[in-house]
Amino acid sequence: WASDWGKNIYAATAFLGSGNDEPHTFTVRTQYTAPDGSAVDKTWSVVISYAATVDLGALSRYIQGSDAGEDVPRSAIQVLEVVMRSGVSARENVMVIGSSVFFNVPNDRNLHMQLPGGVEAWAGYRQAVKPCQFGLSFNIDLAATAFLTSGPLVQVLASVLGMRDPNQLKEGLNSRAMRAVKDTVKGMRVAYRCPNGTSRNKLIRDVGHQPASQTMFKLDDGRQVSVAQYYSVTYKVNLRFPALPPLNVSSQGGRKVWVPMELCDVAPGQRRRMLNEQQTTGMLQFAGVGPAERGKYLQDVMARKELGGFSEDPAVKAFGIQIETQMSTVDARILNPPLLAYQRPEAITPGTRGSWNLRDVVFPAGSVIESWAFTSLVDPQYLVNDGPTGTNTFLNDLVGMCNKTGLKCPMPAMGPWDPRHSYEQRLAAARDAAKKQFGKECQMVLVLLERKMTSGESPYALLKQAGDSALGLRTQCFAADKAGIGRNARPPKGRLQYCANVAMKINTKMGGVNVKLLDDPTQPKVVPVVGTVPFMVFGADVTHPTSFHPDDPSIAAVTASYDRTLGRYMSRVLRQGHRQEVIGAMQEVVMEMLKEFHRRNNGRKPQALIYYRDGVADSQFPAVLEHEYTAFRKACYALEEGYCPPITFVVVQKRHNTRLFPTEGADRSGNCLPGTVVDSGICHPTQFDFFLNSHAGLQGHNKPAHYHVLVDENGFSADSLQ
Repeated sequence: WASDWGKNIYAATAFLGSGNDEPHTFTVRTQYTAPDGSAVDKTWSVVISYAATVDLGALSRYIQGSDAGEDVPRSAIQVLEVVMRSGVSARENVMVIGSSVFFNVPNDRNLHMQLPGGVEAWAGYRQAVKPCQFGLSFNIDLAATAFLTSGPLVQVLASVLGMRDPNQLKEGLNSRAMRAVKDTVKGMRVAYRCPNGTSRNKLIRDVGHQPASQTMFKLDDGRQVSVAQYYSVTYKVNLRFPALPPLNVSSQGGRKVWVPMELCDVAPGQRRRMLNEQQTTGMLQFAGVGPAERGKYLQDVMARKELGGFSEDPAVKAFGIQIETQMSTVDARILNPPLLAYQRPEAITPGTRGSWNLRDVVFPAGSVIESWAFTSLVDPQYLVNDGPTGTNTFLNDLVGMCNKTGLKCPMPAMGPWDPRHSYEQRLAAARDAAKKQFGKECQMVLVLLERKMTSGESPYALLKQAGDSALGLRTQCFAADKAGIGRNARPPKGRLQYCANVAMKINTKMGGVNVKLLDDPTQPKVVPVVGTVPFMVFGADVTHPTSFHPDDPSIAAVTASYDRTLGRYMSRVLRQGHRQEVIGAMQEVVMEMLKEFHRRNNGRKPQALIYYRDGVADSQFPAVLEHEYTAFRKACYALEEGYCPPITFVVVQKRHNTRLFPTEGADRSGNCLPGTVVDSGICHPTQFDFFLNSHAGLQGHNKPAHYHVLVDENGFSADSLQ
């Protein structure tokens, strides 16, 4: 039998009878040593009841397409996935999160890596059982995630704060360190080492505002004592870190129970979701392995008993499952690269490199900037004005590159620098400086950052919030370390290419066109099938909050093209219900965008619509298709009675386990060449889907996008849509 180690057991035969039988009760005795060293001897009553019989034959019928109206047999797939994971999940050194399995093996550098700040990376694998044209496929891919380092809490916090010696914590915490400690420990599970020698598992509810020597509470007799005094008098324990705040480990809603940090150990297996820049870099180095290394690792997972070893698993054998230990070999094609049109040169063929240099390129439509400004979030003592790494030198290079690539812009006005001002105030001051110098409203503010960090409280994130949400002001950031700016910066290498990349972003934000698709002489259409008529390309995605609080909203974003070049887009951002995947206001958004297209194209309406939808799981296809396709239709009817352009609805998935390993013709990083497409073998047995690797490999192993065509009223062939 196999179990999900929750409440379900699956067996290949009815060894406990059928639905007419009474539940079976078993007595189980457990004997083990508790964390405090005491012996535990307990007896349990376990009740097993028949729940259902799952028809695994439904998978065979589904793959063969013998029942055209049959839905995906998800119950049968769930059974097989549990069977494949059951044996591995029972191990003590394994943590299962969703469909992923992670190994806690600290002495194996391939499976474990210590990261900065009290965090460690564990490797494992993701798995999925998929029906495909080959039959049933067992998809696995390398998975890695971050966990809090287990051990004494004081040592972990010293690492979080970047201290080499935990004794530095004896001096207490400043306000910045206090915030970091609260963010780290709130909600953490710890083993509290009681002074009597026992150990209890606790959940940290909160952190005290004062040190343990100053955090007071009332005894039963009414006396007020500090946490440090209480442990000294009651337990004869003199705290080594009385300057650290105590932890509240009370039950929810109960009276506060304070315990000292130094008596707590971080429990193993606690996932760390939010990582700082250094930790993220470490995770990318750990998990971002190339195709050859990834392939070897996955072969080891399949074969090695201490990892996956599926062929030797008793549950797998009991179900009669046989697994091919080698990767599947499939046919692939490489699509012809698109022809790119610029003002100069007239055409570029990227070839199979997937990249091209912008230094000598003039954009097809350069924007005009008449009023803009520059401001810095870097302390002036670290900057110089002139010389190779000077701020003015970089601005001259950037403005020169902007004008060279087709934009028209003067040197920006210099905004004042005042460390007392908030980000919003600094942007407002730069905006006002531009208006004063140029006599026109500011169109954009250039912002110098020390480095680009995109976490929620990073300068970049806070600045974007101030510009986009508070002031409605365009901003373009660039990082001093990347641009070669600063007193101690290295001489800039590749600055012209860097400036060309920044110019491309500026031009897009200002409404210019960076590149056009050139008509192919053999097929004179920018886009196959619909290229001879006005058309729109839509894209949409929904971002969900990391928290599970019902008040935290999900954010939907929708974009749409409004000219034939596919170089200009409009966008809408929507707030909707917590973790709601279906875009509720889709009809209103599509209606607005159709009107905008109508306005910008001299009263013409699009005669074909292509909709790419990101982030939808297979199980959500019916709901998203029903609501969002209907929303498109209703928006068209609302615009004009009888208006019914054909729609192609494509879901694009990136969260899957499929990787492509080239057998020949790899690029320099060992990845498949850009334009590699697979539309047979591993694809859906009856539906229209394909995998496309559209980009060059820069680091690690590329993941192809999985395109699943739900509706195609435009009549694309496989080649034309790819």
